Amino acid sequence: MDVHSQSDLPVPAAPGLGESSPLASSARPSRMTEALATRLDPSAARALFEELTTLARAQRFEVAPNPCVAAALVRGGRVLANAVHSAWGGLHAEAALLRELADRRIAVEDGDELFVTLEPCSSHGKQPPCVDALVAARVRRVVVGATDPDSRHRGRGLEALAAHGIDVELMQGAAPLERVAPHFLSWTGAERVRRPRPWLIAKWAQTRTGQLQPPEDVGAGRWITSPPALEEVQILRARVDAILTGVGTVLADDPRLTVRRPVEAPCAPLRVVLDSELRTPPDARLFHPLADGESGGRVHVFCLAGAAPARHRALESAGAIVHGCFPDRNGRLSLREVLGQLWSLGVRRALLEAGPTLQTAFLEQEFVDQVRVYTGAVNGGRGASLGHVLQSAAWRERLDRDVGTDSVLEAFRTLA
Repeated sequence: MDVHSQSDLPVPAAPGLGESSPLASSARPSRMTEALATRLDPSAARALFEELTTLARAQRFEVAPNPCVAAALVRGGRVLANAVHSAWGGLHAEAALLRELADRRIAVEDGDELFVTLEPCSSHGKQPPCVDALVAARVRRVVVGATDPDSRHRGRGLEALAAHGIDVELMQGAAPLERVAPHFLSWTGAERVRRPRPWLIAKWAQTRTGQLQPPEDVGAGRWITSPPALEEVQILRARVDAILTGVGTVLADDPRLTVRRPVEAPCAPLRVVLDSELRTPPDARLFHPLADGESGGRVHVFCLAGAAPARHRALESAGAIVHGCFPDRNGRLSLREVLGQLWSLGVRRALLEAGPTLQTAFLEQEFVDQVRVYTGAVNGGRGASLGHVLQSAAWRERLDRDVGTDSVLEAFRTLA
């Protein structure tokens, strides 16, 4: 279910459900009329949903705020193929499954059952409706593990399938979202719907002692993290609608905020600078023409309303779109308003790549939904640490892993 309308992890291929699957031992095909599927018994069906849930959850940090979803096609009590929704903006699980079947030249037959952990979507987002794909593939029976929790969409996919003559069975509770994708419950909650804002991923790299800048003796141009981690960040950038930073980072590092080859970006993420007083130089590298192999959207600068008219005009002449915002109660740029305006621009998933001051502000105001923290094999460092801010927040779904010589922490701020 795409939300209306990333260098990031390489997405591993989902493992198959093989001979060790409960289906292989406990499922027994039964004779039915030709129009109906050879249905799994309830215990085997729930065992399949357990395995699909495991496959889906492995992709949760890659697809959020979308739900993590997996699907499988069963024939004669055996799994022919399975697939997952593996990347934000990419194919949904049902479409990925149908593509896998097509690649293997397997046609859907009348007796087949398609299992999917969450109700198929019926509306257009970054991907077309899965209902349409299932109808076009002549799927005759769909077994669903949970309904869409979003009240604006709940039940519509099931109704649309049934309206096309597809036999639909809901095994509510077979793939509970509280366990499969709690972040999606937060995303579709009443408060988020009432005051929408993009899903925000805060990403930073730090030394072993927690500093965001390397020691002075490491040499100019030296990164804290290893090449595999830098490549992951390019993938992450390619899977967001916008990349945010602060004017402090622009003045200190003169970043491009682009996606660079060999990563292909489905869309060019907007490049966003938070700059209350419009101190961004009009000749910053943000405004230089894109090089061959670079992908990047328009530069948007958010400032306090009425700030520095002459600099406003200069930035617009350089190619920026400048947005004036009201201040918050402390007289600073309102982060809530910035996020609200980004939502209006169509941004649904955004990446925060900023220094400790702006990262802390977003974290303390609870606008960060997900973190990815790279810790490089560098000792010492300069500047502030974000460890105390990170530890003070309530995080869920924590995952620790390694990439190259670095360690990575990923976590959601989801349900309280």
